[in-house]
Amino acid sequence: MIKTLMLQINPGTEGIKIEGNSGQPVFGIKNEWDKVVGMSTARKAYIKHLRNYLYVIQITIVSDYQTPGLVTDLIMKTRDFLESVHKNEEPEKMIGILVYVENVPLIADGREAIWDDSQLVYIGNSSKGYHIRAYYFKGATIS
Repeated sequence: MIKTLMLQINPGTEGIKIEGNSGQPVFGIKNEWDKVVGMSTARKAYIKHLRNYLYVIQITIVSDYQTPGLVTDLIMKTRDFLESVHKNEEPEKMIGILVYVENVPLIADGREAIWDDSQLVYIGNSSKGYHIRAYYFKGATIS
């Protein structure tokens, strides 16, 4: 599913290897012709600066299908699903999700420290200037 979506977004990249770094699919979005046009992925990562394990999630949607609210809906569905399964994980207990916001208009418009719908909290910027946002699962404790 990841490779199919990447080929739709970037035609002509058939020879590029999709690395494990992209994470595992969580949710997919299909259009009326049953083609994948969006997805969320998650990978477990130890975040050194936070000294804890979090899921790093990525949302990818084909530009023709990007509509207001769709990214937020997909983030919230992914967040809620991962929160529902995190309590059973050992030994790397995930305490939340981390999102690198690469969408420049969203960065410019989403200046609130905490986004209302997704409850993502601004915690800094990446080396490329992208917003880094986190959400901690209910009852999560830090190491």
